[in-house]
Amino acid sequence: MEYLAKLTQLAFQFGPFMFALLFTLYISRWGYRKYNEVNVRTSPPASDKEKNTMWIYFLASTVLGFILVIVSIYWWFQSQKATYVFTGKISDLSEVEEVVSNELYFKQELLSRLEENLPQKRNELFVFIQNRPFETNQSFRVRYFKQGSKNEESMSINYSPEPEVEYYVDYDTTAQRSVLKPVNQPSAFLMPGMTVYAQDFTQNLSSGSKSILKVDFKDEQIARLQNEGTAVGTKIDILDGLDRLSKEELTPYIETITEKESMITTLLDLSRHTDKELSFKAQKIVDKTSPTISSFLAENLVKSGSSREQATSILFRMEQERAQQILSSIPRASTGAWYPQLSQNISDSSNLKILFPTGSSKGDRYYVKALWDPGNSESVECLTKLFHSSLSHNRSYEEELALMQGKDKDRKTRWVYWYSKSWALSIADGIKKCGAEASFESIKD
Repeated sequence: MEYLAKLTQLAFQFGPFMFALLFTLYISRWGYRKYNEVNVRTSPPASDKEKNTMWIYFLASTVLGFILVIVSIYWWFQSQKATYVFTGKISDLSEVEEVVSNELYFKQELLSRLEENLPQKRNELFVFIQNRPFETNQSFRVRYFKQGSKNEESMSINYSPEPEVEYYVDYDTTAQRSVLKPVNQPSAFLMPGMTVYAQDFTQNLSSGSKSILKVDFKDEQIARLQNEGTAVGTKIDILDGLDRLSKEELTPYIETITEKESMITTLLDLSRHTDKELSFKAQKIVDKTSPTISSFLAENLVKSGSSREQATSILFRMEQERAQQILSSIPRASTGAWYPQLSQNISDSSNLKILFPTGSSKGDRYYVKALWDPGNSESVECLTKLFHSSLSHNRSYEEELALMQGKDKDRKTRWVYWYSKSWALSIADGIKKCGAEASFESIKD
């Protein structure tokens, strides 16, 4: 049975070759041997009918074997047609970026991380196979989008004779669209497509609306922008809607202060986002409303009570130069005893709390870097207790301490993160109370 199974497998693998060999080497020779036997047999002698039968059998098997040889030769030439393969990769994609294609086959390649807490980057390896040579101008369509976005961008990869081509996605701030750029490849191989919006593909969306964002939904849209868990693509769509509004229409948004934070702080934080498109569009709105931001904060700083407190907290969450410009715009006659102290505090950059959102598939992460003296046992112990109680993990206190000390007990830096601004601000304060330095980090690689 095993022998028969092997023969079947060989027949399936070699096709007509198997049968040509079978008829030529075995069946035809067996037929000739039988025909020869009846011709030489004398007891009893073969009849003419028997001789004719064996002759026909031998002739038929020989002719059929010959035909199969011809068929097998033809089949061999057909099966040996060249296979043409085009391979490459789109490198350094973040967790929020997606690429799909109806023409290319993609396979993920996760990139190694220096630390477990750092963002997960990946390459998308692609391959296209065909049985004819590639044409010089042959291209392959790729659709690119970000999680949560209603917008989709169409790009094209041109065939290249290079063994493997490599691209990366970049946001072109001039054209205001994402494009594929070659890595160490001639630019002639690149053909970025035009931005295509979801409305072009979805019939049930209203084509008459020019703006995604409506004033009726102001509070809802602000809440979604301020929510760390909102997808990067969704935030980009909201910012696109905001950008369509005039400066006067944007004023109610800019002056909004929710229980979470001010809209000014939200936009400033998003302008530092690791996603280049999101940061560009947030910065665009900040630049567009810069006079409104400055006048709003200056007016509230000269007031007393909660108005000044809220404006002050916003100043400490923005870049030092911008904060100092706003302070200097206040007329001297409107300043009081509070002004010199606030100006001095702003001049000390260590007092500023500038956050850098890092996009991920679960929302925006906020990284805090702790730097300590490994020789200061009290500081190490304090940080160990802080991280053990504040981080999401299943480590024992001893394991946490070993992690803090490192293999040679000389570790002095650690990155921690969570999907919350308030958590990042709180743990930074805790790190400083332990006698260590805390800084908010932008994690892009």
